[in-house]
Amino acid sequence: MALARFKEKCCLTGLRLDGRLVKPEMVIKDFPESRQGKLGMARFKEHCCLKGLSLRGQKIAPDTVVKDFQAINATLELARFKAECCLRGLQLNGQPVTPEAVIRDFPDNPMGKLGLARFKEQCCQKGLALNGQQITADEVVKGFPDSPQGQLALARFKADCCLTGKMMNGQPVTPDEVAKAFPASHEGKLGLAHFKETCCLTELLLNGRRVRPEAVVKGFQAVNATLKLSYFKKECCLRGLTLNGQQVAPDEVVREFQAAKATMALANFKMECCLRGLMLHGQQVLPEAVVKDYRAANAPLGLARFKERCCLRGVALNGQQITPDEVVNDYQVAKAEAEQARCNKEARLKGLLMNDQQVEYQATKATLELARFRAECCLRRWSLNGQQVMPVAVVKGFQAINAPLELARFKENCCLKALAVNGRPVTAEEVVKGYKDAKALLELARFKAECCLRGLALNGQQVTTDEVVKDFKSANASLELGRFKADCCLLGLLLHGQLVTPDEVARDFPDSREGRLGLGRFKADCCLKGLVLHGRKVTPDEVVKGFPDSPEGRLAIARFMEMCCLMELPLNGQQVTPEAVVRVSPVAQMAK
Repeated sequence: MALARFKEKCCLTGLRLDGRLVKPEMVIKDFPESRQGKLGMARFKEHCCLKGLSLRGQKIAPDTVVKDFQAINATLELARFKAECCLRGLQLNGQPVTPEAVIRDFPDNPMGKLGLARFKEQCCQKGLALNGQQITADEVVKGFPDSPQGQLALARFKADCCLTGKMMNGQPVTPDEVAKAFPASHEGKLGLAHFKETCCLTELLLNGRRVRPEAVVKGFQAVNATLKLSYFKKECCLRGLTLNGQQVAPDEVVREFQAAKATMALANFKMECCLRGLMLHGQQVLPEAVVKDYRAANAPLGLARFKERCCLRGVALNGQQITPDEVVNDYQVAKAEAEQARCNKEARLKGLLMNDQQVEYQATKATLELARFRAECCLRRWSLNGQQVMPVAVVKGFQAINAPLELARFKENCCLKALAVNGRPVTAEEVVKGYKDAKALLELARFKAECCLRGLALNGQQVTTDEVVKDFKSANASLELGRFKADCCLLGLLLHGQLVTPDEVARDFPDSREGRLGLGRFKADCCLKGLVLHGRKVTPDEVVKGFPDSPEGRLAIARFMEMCCLMELPLNGQQVTPEAVVRVSPVAQMAK
């Protein structure tokens, strides 16, 4: 049994045994004829079915998995598998699996109750109806059993509700409620550390105060989560957050990833350093070095992503521009090499909410990202294999892999850029339907904002500013609401029949790093246009002081100083010279 389980892990994670990939047939033959052996074999077949792996040249049908679980009376495993079929849209006996059918199958025991609660949680998150009604967060909470596992799952669900704006008992879930919900177990302390990390990075208040990076570090150290701590330090480095009063140097992040032998994480970080112009050991990170690291990590998908970003940004590799055809070929190679490989092992390690959801496979990710890149080529009018990528081909590609959100986003671009699909323009109504089908409320609100600002009609009528504001509030999108009101103010659009004042815009931006960046940009616009804020004109000095100390904030300051130079606006009582603009540019700062 132990040998079969080991081979199973090798097969599912793409590890080689005696220099060869472990095929499902090699795993199956090692399971014993005992009940435990039959249960292990059924679970392995379930994995193969959900991941699309072939056994003896054929895909394993969901019906086969069901029969195997039924033969050994494995009711809990059967219910969990039916839940996966329901959530993934897989059919059983030629029929879709309904949530009602799944609910009936979970056994009435502690593990069954936990599995049922988790299924209801996923239905709530995906907006699936049960008995004709949407499952509320309150209903999910009631279903978790009072056990250590149930308490941990409940805390994670509350964290998700807090971060996504779901209501409980008619009220938003506060970070303080989430923190109190995590149990005192090792897993609970780790979950709390992850949640504090999220609060720190998104500037959510905990106990009325911002979570300092030092508190996050302390939380990870308390549970000996060294790799997760390294990931957090990476985020601090890339976001310009200080730790113990000092910037986290890229060299420190590299040393920690090297010590942990996290080769994939190291390659990803060096990619960011390369594309952002961050120095390592006093030198620029060359694209060739990043390629070498991805190859050393045996990460063809990561390599394909990096080359795609180089292609889109015009970054040369070995002295030559990367062509779209080369990127497509790399994604196809990544897909071929990943048929039996588990996706994103390290991404799972750094997941903020460790739910029991299946981790996607590299083959699936490569297919999706290839479709996204083809969409980008289409929008940029780039050729692939000497031919233009037609919008209809992109649409069919997203439909083939069941990617409704990506399809809706592409149709939005076609609509706004007046690109025809199948010889006809994409209407705003079609885009709205796509976002509704994908249950993407925030994307829908953003699109309606674009329609409003561009004067595009929806269902024969202009989209009003009042309607957009209502949609952003429904999506709990305070940052987007602030940005939209800023647009209304600067363009002179009416809201509730009145002009939007700069004071009103300033009040609406959230007190977060992104919010302060948005407010800083708005103040810059007010300064350059001579608008009055809080009873007086905004000075250039006030604009500069308002930007956050982050890479994005420093870039915004450089751009504002450029405008001050061109418009001859004084800063700190002196004219801004071209040399001063060059000195504060991000490239010059990183060179120092």
